[in-house]
Amino acid sequence: MADLRLFINGAIYSGWESVRVTRSIEQVAGAFSVEVSDVDPWPIKPGDAVEVVCGPEKLITGYVDRVSMGLDESSHTFKVEGRDRTADLVDCAVLGGTGGYAKQSLLQIAQSVAKPFGIAVRAEADIGPAFLKFSTQPGDTAFAVIERGARMRGLLTTTDGTGALVFTAPSGKRADAALKMGENIKSAFLEADASEKFGTYQVRGQAPGNDEAFGKDVSGVFAISKDGTVSRYRPLIVMADMSTDKASAQRRANWERSVRSARSNRLVVTVAGWTKSSSGALWKINEIVACDIPLFGIKGARLISGLTFSRTLADGTTTEIELAGEGAYVPEPVSKAEKESILA
Repeated sequence: MADLRLFINGAIYSGWESVRVTRSIEQVAGAFSVEVSDVDPWPIKPGDAVEVVCGPEKLITGYVDRVSMGLDESSHTFKVEGRDRTADLVDCAVLGGTGGYAKQSLLQIAQSVAKPFGIAVRAEADIGPAFLKFSTQPGDTAFAVIERGARMRGLLTTTDGTGALVFTAPSGKRADAALKMGENIKSAFLEADASEKFGTYQVRGQAPGNDEAFGKDVSGVFAISKDGTVSRYRPLIVMADMSTDKASAQRRANWERSVRSARSNRLVVTVAGWTKSSSGALWKINEIVACDIPLFGIKGARLISGLTFSRTLADGTTTEIELAGEGAYVPEPVSKAEKESILA
C-alpha cells in the first residue's frame, strides 16, 4: 500500500505515530493532522505551505493552520494541523468586485473572487448560462459569494486535493468496489434521526401578478408533499420568496421531503487500509457504492459523502467512510426569480 507523505515548504516529513486526513462533499476544504513523539520539534510553523500525498495522488494542498507541542517527564509530542488552500475562501472577506457582477458566468465570478487568493477554479458539471446581475454585500466571505451562485445553479462546491475549487454535482458514478459486513467492513455505526423529518411539507408564497397570471393563481401559492414514513402529526411550513409559482412551490416541497428523508440515516463504516481492494485506488467522495449490512437492514446503494483516512498505533491504517442516501445532495430547486436572473 502506498504510504502517506507530508511535504512542508518542499521538504518531506515522515515517521509520525498518527495521521488523519478528512475529505467531505459538504466541505470545500479538506483537513489533516499528524502527530509524532520523542523527536526534536520539526522546524514547522503556522502558515507554511503543505502537501499531503498518498502514492501518486494529492489529498491536501494548502497551509499549516496550527502547531502544538507537549511534554512530560518522559516524552514530548509534536502535532501539525492544516487545511486546503480553499480554506482561505471560507475564512476571508471578498474585497474586489464588492457590489456585483453583470453578464458573467458562475465560473467567471468565482475565478474573479478566488484570484487574489491564488486559487484556481474549475467546473466538472454544467455551470449554466451567465447571470444578468449577481450582487454581493460588504462583509461577505469569498466562499459565501461563490456558494450562493453555486446554489442558484444547483451545484456543489468542493476541492480536488490540488487546492483548486471545483463545481460539481452528484456524480452518479459507481465505485469499483462494494462494502459488505463480514468481508471488508471492520465496524459500522448507524444513527437514525427523525428530528428533521416531517409528515407534511407545505410551501406557501405569493407571486407578483401580471397579464398572464393574476387573482388566485398568484395571491396564495401553495404546495404540499407528504412523507408516509412519519406516522404522527408533524407539519412543516416553508415560506417561499415572492416570485414563487405553483410549480416551483411543488418542486420545493418534494425536495424538502426527499432530501430530509435521505439525510435522516447517518451511516459510517470503517474498512482496513486506504484503498479499494479491487483496484488499489483510494476511496473517493461523491461515488455510489453498494452496501450490505444485514443487521442494520441495509442492502443497496449509498453515496460516499465523507472520508477520513487515518493511521494510529492502536488501530493501524483505516478509512472511515460516511454514507448517505443517494438523494441526500440533490440540489435545491431554483426559484422563478433566480431563473429570471440569467441571460437567455
